[in-house]
Parts: sequence; C-alpha cells; structure tokens
Amino acid sequence: MRMHGFMSRFAGFGLCSALLVALVLLFSTASPSAGQQDSNIQTDAGVTGASGLSTPAQRVPDEIKNGSSSVAAFFKAAGDDYRQSRYDAAAAKYLMIYRSGINNHILFYNLGNCYYRLNRLGPAMLMWEKGLKLEPNHLLLKDNVEFASKRLYDKFEAEEQHFLGAVLGAIAGIFNADGWTLLTIILFWLSGTALAFAQLAKRSAIKRVSGYFTALFILLFLVSGIFTAAGYYSLKYDKQGILLSPAVQVRSGPGTNNPILFVLHEATKVRVEGEQPGWLHISVPNGYNGWLPAQTVGII
Repeated sequence: MRMHGFMSRFAGFGLCSALLVALVLLFSTASPSAGQQDSNIQTDAGVTGASGLSTPAQRVPDEIKNGSSSVAAFFKAAGDDYRQSRYDAAAAKYLMIYRSGINNHILFYNLGNCYYRLNRLGPAMLMWEKGLKLEPNHLLLKDNVEFASKRLYDKFEAEEQHFLGAVLGAIAGIFNADGWTLLTIILFWLSGTALAFAQLAKRSAIKRVSGYFTALFILLFLVSGIFTAAGYYSLKYDKQGILLSPAVQVRSGPGTNNPILFVLHEATKVRVEGEQPGWLHISVPNGYNGWLPAQTVGII
C-alpha cells in the first residue's frame, strides 16, 4: 500500500511536471509577439514608416551566433552595410551566409530587405517567402510581403475558401512543422503520464478525472499528429515558387515550340504542379496553368 501511494504521488508529480514543461515549450516555440519582434529591429531613421518596409533585424540569430565566428562577423558586417545604404554589399554577405548552408528566417528577412532596396522585387519576395515557410506567423515577414505585394503586376482573385478549410489553415499556421512535431511529442508524454496516474490512483474520483485527461490528451495527440504529418507533407510535396524574371511567357507545353497561353511577371507566386528537364508546369490562384522555363522561378 505504501508503495502504491508513493507511485500515485510520483505519477501526479510527473503529470504536473509534464504540464509545466509543455506550457514552457509551447510558449517558447510560438511565434513572438509584435513587441518582441520589434525589439530585434534596427531603428534607422526614415526606413520604417517612410517606405512602409520593415528594417532588417540587428540581432544575430542563435543559429549563426553559435556557429562559426566568421559567419557571425559577416552577419554583423552585413547589417552595418545596410545601415550605410550599401545594399549590394549587404546582400552579398547575407547571400554568402545562406550559401554556407544556414536556413534561418531572420537571414531571409534581412536578405529580402536588401533585394527590395535594390529594386529586385522577385528575389525579395522569394527570400521573405522562404522565411515564412520556416516561421509562418512572423509578423515582420508577413508585413513586408503584404507591403511589397502592392507592387505586383499580376493580381489574381484567390479561390474561395470554405469556412472549414479556413479554420484548419489557421490552426495549421500556429506552428511550423517542427513546432507541431514538438507538440505531438509533448502530448504523447502527457497521455502516458495521465494514464499512469489513472492506473495508480486509489480514489475513484481521481481515477475518473485522470481517465478524462487521458482521453483528452490522446485525442489532442492524434489531432496534433495529423497536423504534423500535413506539415511535413506540405514541405516535401507542396512546391511553390516566385518568378524572378521581369516577364515570362507561359506555354501550353514544355518547349518554345508550344503556343503562348499567357504572360506572368516578376514576383508572382506560382504552384509547381510538375516538371520536365528545364521546364516547370505551374498554376496560379485563378486556375490558369502552363509551362515556363525552370530558371525563371525561384523555389520557396
């Protein structure tokens, strides 16, 4: 009986600890608030507000800070170049960091800002969209994309989305794929802890409540697992891109001998439906689709 009581208390302690750790981890993986994000932003006079474009992040991302010291120095030097309006030099440094194998939303955010200042709308949108793929709720990235979208030549009426689809999309956007994976692991842990507590508790009321929590955590675990799988499926198979050329002729087939269907312009976002050597089969939100040269599209 004494051992049984000890195990019950231990399970209760484990459940409380699991809940506390879950809350801490979830808050740490959620996208920062606008105030938190603004604290990482340079306050160059005349940048924010005058042009509508958010300034580049000054804080060195942990991924870069904890890596090579030369890369961290490059990141800081790029920020100095940007503040002194040397956008070409800043973009070159950020690009070298990216080509070194670092994929970080702050890096993409800063590089996109450089390209925008250089009037290269396509590469700017590509970098910002890459950043949003890593951090879907990053406010400054979303603001820059929304601001720059006003300059797009091609404007499409988006397909009407049903209420359920909109709700599921909003839920899926709370975390990126890694965030959903972490949540699934936490819920699996909570489910096991709650189940152990339900099995070891002596009082029927506690057993009943623990059973309810077990059922709830298992249900949430299954839902989270579905969103995790959907997130990784989207990363692997839902390929999208940004047009990098000023104007691109979209043809009925993969080859210049095929008829031209329509023309798309720089920074337009397309979905890649298929590919053949040197060509991509793409579609746009209004349902139009066709083939264009692969080198004219930057894959997000």
